[in-house]
Amino acid sequence: AFHLRKAPGPHQSIEFVEGTLNFRECSARYIQFPYRLNRLKGVVHFRADGRIALENITGEHGTARVAINGLLGGRLSQQGDLTITGQGIDLDQDLLTCLSPRDQAIIHRFHPVMKADTTVRMERPAAPLGAPRPKWANDIEITISEGSVNMEMFPYPLDQLHGKARLAEGRISITELSARQGDGKITAGGIVKDNDDKGFDLDLDIEATHIVLDEVLGAALPAVGRDLYQRFQPHGIADIKGRLSTLSAGGLDCVFSALLTDASVALSNCPRRLTECRAQLKINPGEIEVESLEGKFGTCPVRGRLRLPLDPTDPSLELHIESPAMALDDPLKQALPEPARRVWDSFQPRGLAGLRIDYEQRGPATRPSTTMADSLAQLPVANYAITLEPQDCEILYREFPLPLRQIRGRIDVRPDSITIASST
Repeated sequence: AFHLRKAPGPHQSIEFVEGTLNFRECSARYIQFPYRLNRLKGVVHFRADGRIALENITGEHGTARVAINGLLGGRLSQQGDLTITGQGIDLDQDLLTCLSPRDQAIIHRFHPVMKADTTVRMERPAAPLGAPRPKWANDIEITISEGSVNMEMFPYPLDQLHGKARLAEGRISITELSARQGDGKITAGGIVKDNDDKGFDLDLDIEATHIVLDEVLGAALPAVGRDLYQRFQPHGIADIKGRLSTLSAGGLDCVFSALLTDASVALSNCPRRLTECRAQLKINPGEIEVESLEGKFGTCPVRGRLRLPLDPTDPSLELHIESPAMALDDPLKQALPEPARRVWDSFQPRGLAGLRIDYEQRGPATRPSTTMADSLAQLPVANYAITLEPQDCEILYREFPLPLRQIRGRIDVRPDSITIASST
């Protein structure tokens, strides 16, 4: 329907005043957001002031339903102000093609497959009709009802995706996002920001519960964390909380706390695992700290603390272990640091004893090795205190090779001294 007007006289032109276009059963797409809609209904109002109003235009794209409302500059300018709402939208290539290349690049880093309700707000300034076409500014709000993601920088596949996100000006703001990996649940919030030629910034607060310590998680970790994970080969369940962000030099920065339950870990050069573990961990830049640990070594209870670097080339180590009753056998010897193993060989202990080990190892200053003294100086420096309180124990001290059995008392070992107080 349209309204035309002509002044009297043979030389007067016909003037278009206003009109309406009512969709019944149509298919169309808007050239600046080419997401084709079928079974269109609604009204396009060509207003008397020259602008074009889109009034509740609804349509379908597959199983999705879309509604469009807004105002275009029409005969006056290139101005635009549109609101597009969608229900059950699939994040497919048809939709991605409508976004800017940079927005597409951000989304592709998550490898998402999802269905969502969306609200897209599009604005364009009122440039004259003959001027270069200005860019649309898009502000997209997404409420995810189902889906999956597998982020490039932390490739840990997640499904049963729910939550909210906002994409505007090269920045994704994530709130209330949750997903699952098996029985584990992960929630996240934060931002992914486009820095043009400098790449992307990532800053996410993450909380995860009932996460299985398996090969999938190990493979997703950054390189230094992955090496340590493979070294200890953990099994069990973890609750994790912390922040995942990008570093200025590239790569990821992880600051996390974790609670491990019903866990077990491998020990260096030892065939016996530490089992039935419960541990509280902190993962900081450059190091991991086990703030508390309780478990069993064989049938013997053990508790302790541990601090070690994430860099496998850094020999630093801090270890505090104690047990009220520890079996002094070969698997225990193999689990000890090298200086403690040398002490072990000096005594050749067997039996059962209370045990406490305080061990600290620091790397030497890095400098070129020119002499034998320099080479020795570059070996890791160890300081330790080992205390044995024999309960049903025998030893054969190398400096006095007389077997001692049913020992009672206390043995204190330091790098420079051995003190034996026995009531045998």
